[in-house]
Amino acid sequence: MASSQTCPFLLILFLAFSSFTFASAKHLERTIYENEKARKERKADLVHGLPGQPEINFNQYAGYVTVNESNGRALFYWFFEAQSKPEERPVLLWLNGGNYRLLISYMMSQLYIS
Repeated sequence: MASSQTCPFLLILFLAFSSFTFASAKHLERTIYENEKARKERKADLVHGLPGQPEINFNQYAGYVTVNESNGRALFYWFFEAQSKPEERPVLLWLNGGNYRLLISYMMSQLYIS
């Protein structure tokens, strides 16, 4: 009698575990794909150097982030990684509008401050 009650319970347990394992495998597969895609995009945006730029000890990335694909709108970004422990440092987002020369002169003045 006990075995007849145990069998359906074990079957339900097996099916639940199987579906969980399948869902986990699909999630893992998607995560691996997304991480690989992000790694390729990050590598493509890496700036190896600029004309006249001295040697630096941090990574910098530049590229475009699509904000409206149907209208072809994108924002340009330039990301400077922290010199030490970049994975622990906060990210500062600076949005700028108006005259681009002001942006360039401000950035250059910040680069040469001790």
